[in-house]
Amino acid sequence: MASVCGGCLAMLDAGVPLTDPVAGIAMGLIMEPDGSYVVLSDIQGSEDALGDMDFKVAGSARGVSAFQMDIKVEGITLDIMRQALGQAAAGRAHILTQMEACSPPPARALSSWAPKVALLSVPPEKLGMLIGPGGKTIKGIIAESGAADIVINNSGSIQIVAPTEAVLAKAREMIALQLDELPVGTILRQRRVSSVTLFGLFVELAPGKNGLVHLSELAEEGTLAEVPPEWKVGSLMDVMFIGTTADNKTRLSHKGVLLTDAGKPYSWAGPVSSSSGIGSSGRDRDSSSENRLGASSSSSSSGGSSSSSGGSRWYSGPGADGDGYQPRTPRRDGEAA
Repeated sequence: MASVCGGCLAMLDAGVPLTDPVAGIAMGLIMEPDGSYVVLSDIQGSEDALGDMDFKVAGSARGVSAFQMDIKVEGITLDIMRQALGQAAAGRAHILTQMEACSPPPARALSSWAPKVALLSVPPEKLGMLIGPGGKTIKGIIAESGAADIVINNSGSIQIVAPTEAVLAKAREMIALQLDELPVGTILRQRRVSSVTLFGLFVELAPGKNGLVHLSELAEEGTLAEVPPEWKVGSLMDVMFIGTTADNKTRLSHKGVLLTDAGKPYSWAGPVSSSSGIGSSGRDRDSSSENRLGASSSSSSSGGSSSSSGGSRWYSGPGADGDGYQPRTPRRDGEAA
């Protein structure tokens, strides 16, 4: 049963999202021919070999998770079972207290050497745009981001596996950019100008994915007659994602970045089909005809949405804040939430 306790601490130290710690204890029995008996707690090897029962009980402070029994007598009475389970509960509570007091405490976070995994959900009708002809687009995202693998399911769920959090964030951002699934107002820093036209310039957001910065969105005030000579192919520009047009063209703004960085409000009254970000419920979609983005607009380059606070006191890594699956012990009938 020490392996149950040590295994639990090891999982906590590795960052496995446990809702409760689990401990185990083995109960023994010495029974005399006249029917008298003694229930032993935390038996050793000799007590197991010479005794009449090996009753292993594991669980959390809320109840038993698993048990297993070996017996060498014809039967175990209800009184023996009642006493054994009572002693096991008291012993388990004591062990859990010692586990909480262990020093140094479990890290409760993923090791820097552990692979990082993220699960995304996108509209299934956009999967073709993400995969590209012959898988060219998704292969480009994997190569440029450094992700170990990106698995796409027909349902729209996407699994990203990466060696580091930075690589994971980059791959997630590139997918969001490819699908125009960024929150309107997201600022993207240092993006390369891919081409210059008479009506503006195009900025590369992801492999094979470009967005237009119109002449009206280049300067802090007014509309320019032409693209200034300092903006040429290869130049790096900060842009703001302002949505997509009716024909699904990505629209960007340099003006929005300039005004936002200066603490001034920015508004763009053109037609836009706004996005609420990958995996979101759509409650943050901007339904107004004029998208007004004040100084509080997002300056993050990531397309991920924030998650709720709270989580488990036993774990602070991915999934503990509700942004992912976290296994829970089923409640009994009538048990309070």
